[in-house]
Amino acid sequence: RPRGPRGGGKDKSTEVLERRAGLVDLEALEAKGPLRLELITPAIKHDDGSTGELRLWRVLGGRLHEETPTKGGLVLSSAGCYLICYSFCPGVDRTQRRYVLYVWQGSLASRQDIAAGPLCLNEVSNMVKGGGMQDKAVVQDGKETHHFIVACGGTLVVTSPPPDGGGPASGARLFECRCV
Repeated sequence: RPRGPRGGGKDKSTEVLERRAGLVDLEALEAKGPLRLELITPAIKHDDGSTGELRLWRVLGGRLHEETPTKGGLVLSSAGCYLICYSFCPGVDRTQRRYVLYVWQGSLASRQDIAAGPLCLNEVSNMVKGGGMQDKAVVQDGKETHHFIVACGGTLVVTSPPPDGGGPASGARLFECRCV
C-alpha cells in the first residue's frame, strides 16, 4: 500500500505522534494560558489530596518561617510569599513517596520575598532529598493550578491587608476563596 503524503497514507512516525497528541487536550491547556498549565505527571494529575501531608513556610526577609496549616484549607496573605511542601504516596503500593514543592507568590508580596522564594525552595528540596521524587512549581496569586488547591485541602483563602494600611482595628479585610 502507498505510504506518505502523496499516497494518502500515514507513515508510522506520524501515527505515533497523532496517538500521543491525543493523550493530552492541548487546546484546553492552551485556553487556560501558559501559567495555568497543570502538572502533567500522571501521579500528580490523579491525586485527590486524601493521602497527602502538607508543610507550610512563609518567606520573610529571605528566610523560612514554618507555620501551622489550618485544617480544611489553607489561609495565605496576598502580602506574603509562601513555600508549600505537599507529600503523598501515588499508586496502589503506597511505598514510594512523592513531593510537590510549590512557591506561592502573593500579589502584594515584597520583591525581596519573591526573589528569595526560589532560593528557599532549594533549601526545602535539600531537606527532603532522598525521600522520593520531587516536582517543583512557582504559583502566582490568582493563577493557582487545580492540584495546588487540592494540596491545600481543597480550599484556599487569600486575605488582603486593609487598604489604608491600618492594623486589625480598621476592620476592613478582603477574603478571596478558591475551592475545588
